[in-house]
Amino acid sequence: MQIEYSEHRAMTTDIFKLQEVWKECIEELKQSIAAKIQQSTSTTKRNEYDERLNNMADDPVCKRLSLIITFRNDHDKLEQVITSTFSRQDQSSEKSRQANKNQSLIDIKESYDVFCKSVNVLDISKEGQLAWDNAKKAYDLATSKIEQQLTQLLKNKLAKAATASDMLQVFSDFNKLLMRPKIRATITQYQSQLLNQVHKDIDKLKNKLFQQDKMDKTLNKARDLPDIVNKIVWMNNLNKKLKFYQDKVSTILGANWES
Repeated sequence: MQIEYSEHRAMTTDIFKLQEVWKECIEELKQSIAAKIQQSTSTTKRNEYDERLNNMADDPVCKRLSLIITFRNDHDKLEQVITSTFSRQDQSSEKSRQANKNQSLIDIKESYDVFCKSVNVLDISKEGQLAWDNAKKAYDLATSKIEQQLTQLLKNKLAKAATASDMLQVFSDFNKLLMRPKIRATITQYQSQLLNQVHKDIDKLKNKLFQQDKMDKTLNKARDLPDIVNKIVWMNNLNKKLKFYQDKVSTILGANWES
């Protein structure tokens, strides 16, 4: 939990490989136990094998490892979001910006350290699970306060935006914040405004391209060019324009908006 994140990522790859081998071995063992159940004539033995099989239905070690990996990844992403967000604010407020960033990073690090000290992450007993749940709740509460600060900062910037272009620039500067579900949920009204504008722009583009298509067909007939030439040019123009608007939507909704 305390190693560098780059080392954690490398170790994660090895853990996933090990989990796959472990799952294969467990599956083979399950099949062996199931065969013994079929072969056994003793009720006691059959019940014993059944109990072993049921105990292997869930693998608590793999589950806990997956939780640890997800927790560490989410923590690192939050640190990246904080660093990126405060790094792209107005340079006129350099001291304030740096102070806010430093304090937020200190707060998130303290929350992480408290979590690590209050739980043995590899303890998969009932007591260990309870300790994990309590530590995770405390961590989530602390990070929620940081998210609230970031949300307020973003909303203030959006409220001050005079035009759609200004608002789009704010979304571009704070794009990584949109990965946080709680933050994204509070700025839907601003997203809706910009998406409506994008929708109108696409309608204008569609009408413009259809008009252009008619003109190109007339010109191609005069030049004695086949219709396929016009279709290729038309599709190329459409793809370029749609890519432009797709990037706009990505800026407004955040990365992975299609999934």
